[in-house]
Amino acid sequence: MSYTTFDVATENAAWKPDAEPKTITVTVKVTNTGSCAGKEVVQIYAACPFGKLKKERKRLVAFGKTALLQPGESETLHLKVPTVLLESYRTGKAVYCMEAGDYDFLVGTSSRDVTLAARLTLDKTVETEHLTNICPLLDALKEIQPEEEKEERWRAEREQMWEEKKAEIPLLFLDEKGLIRDGKSAEEMYKILKFGETNAAEAKECDANGCEFEAETTEAKEDAGNCKCGAEQPKWEERRRRAMEKAAELARKLTPEEKTALVCGRSSGSKEIIGAAAVTVPGAAGETTASLLEKYGVANVILADGPAGIRITSHYQKNPSDGSVYKMNMYQRLENRIFGTEFLHTDGEDYYQYCSAIPVGTLLAQTFDTELLEEVGRMIGAELEEFGVTLWLAPGMNIHRNPLCGRNFEYYSEDPLVSGKMAAALTRGVQSRYGVGTTIKHYACNNQEENRRGVSSIVSERALREIYLKGFEIAIKESQPKAIMTSYNKVNGVHTANSYDLCTTAARKEWGFAGIIMTDWTTTNADGGSSAAKCIAAGNDLVMPGTDTDRREILDALSAENDQYLEEKDLTACAQRILEMIFTSNSYE
Repeated sequence: MSYTTFDVATENAAWKPDAEPKTITVTVKVTNTGSCAGKEVVQIYAACPFGKLKKERKRLVAFGKTALLQPGESETLHLKVPTVLLESYRTGKAVYCMEAGDYDFLVGTSSRDVTLAARLTLDKTVETEHLTNICPLLDALKEIQPEEEKEERWRAEREQMWEEKKAEIPLLFLDEKGLIRDGKSAEEMYKILKFGETNAAEAKECDANGCEFEAETTEAKEDAGNCKCGAEQPKWEERRRRAMEKAAELARKLTPEEKTALVCGRSSGSKEIIGAAAVTVPGAAGETTASLLEKYGVANVILADGPAGIRITSHYQKNPSDGSVYKMNMYQRLENRIFGTEFLHTDGEDYYQYCSAIPVGTLLAQTFDTELLEEVGRMIGAELEEFGVTLWLAPGMNIHRNPLCGRNFEYYSEDPLVSGKMAAALTRGVQSRYGVGTTIKHYACNNQEENRRGVSSIVSERALREIYLKGFEIAIKESQPKAIMTSYNKVNGVHTANSYDLCTTAARKEWGFAGIIMTDWTTTNADGGSSAAKCIAAGNDLVMPGTDTDRREILDALSAENDQYLEEKDLTACAQRILEMIFTSNSYE
């Protein structure tokens, strides 16, 4: 929606088989043809071949937004489409592939206002990446398929568009060269996908958590000025290397009891409503244990909720006799959160901590402006630093599967590309401040609030990978968030916090995730919740907010006292990852 009009014209499309990542670059010129200044969004959709795998009619594969254009002013956008976004997943073979046939690129300002801009042709089907099957279905599942009659009509429409445009648009021929991604590690793919192969080596000196590295093309921006971390700040990789060495050494020394304390959050000890269990920063969602501070110098780090800013108590009081914070009971806090009621003490010393409010996720995504979200993220990062918070429990990025989902407003879109790109942009902004980070959530398939601990999301592996996990995959590969939060629900009968397939196989082994994974609050509740010991075995590092019951369950599983068994090496691995996060946090200079 705009107060002016625009002309959107595709000027060129180019495929460079020797470039990394394998990308089709589409050049689009946008001209303000109206009488008012304005911005415009350009979207590229791919219509994929009619092959063995049924596909959506139009798949969003790229988008971009102009600057503010004055009447008559133009801007040329160079939109890049990685070929990975043209792939489909074949569950039986556990492989991503590009099927033979024609890939039509449709350019416009919305899915209903597009023009055929280029055609890509692939002579034979190429298996691009071999994986491992995850989250298997427990029972047979019949999925909705497109109607044959409508498919035929769409096929005819595409051929008509081609006949009308073929004399004036590019016809590009893809080949097997370079489409196959097997053989590169997840970390290598992360660097290449984000920076291009030319800049990947230099990118190893930078990281979204320590500095901001920009490389718009593989040919440009190769000077030392790409790194924005500042000469006074040590390189991220060096900091991380030292932190990893320190974490590995300490994790080997810790007793099982100490490691168990580390993987369970620190609770205030009183009954709190969800999202307000912190001790150090009033109103913050929670924090890690402080029990290792005196003996080992391991600081506790603070986690604050989102997503519309940092959620902490704006006004609190301290007891002048001992400096302790006056607390509200569970019911008072609930009334305070809903109605803003304050429960004050006449002798209390007043303290204030105000944070900026930002629009909800859906509204932010509607801008299609990743630069704006990075700017918002930088503001959030500055405030996290100001209030001594390490992890922001945001952004939420679940798919808008059903309009009745009670938390849709927190999430970005029904489209995985939009969700992933927006989360990545916000994360880059937040993590441009060293030592603070985002927690992308709720991983995964959290699409309803009713019975959220008991519901099992039944989904095929193809739909899981192409829709519900894709946004998380994009966010991880493009911004490397410091944390992931698993969801309350089950996926195909297994609690996400207890799912090795989600926490370890997909996130860490396939996508190269290097941060920590935590539970949502009270996920391990005895009333139908997940298992704390199984969280650790799955690679879900941190159980929040952490209870004595969680700690006892983990220790009992180590000794196989009851009906569960946990290997100490899994506990050590989780503890080590939490130590790495702590040692690279804003608690350490």
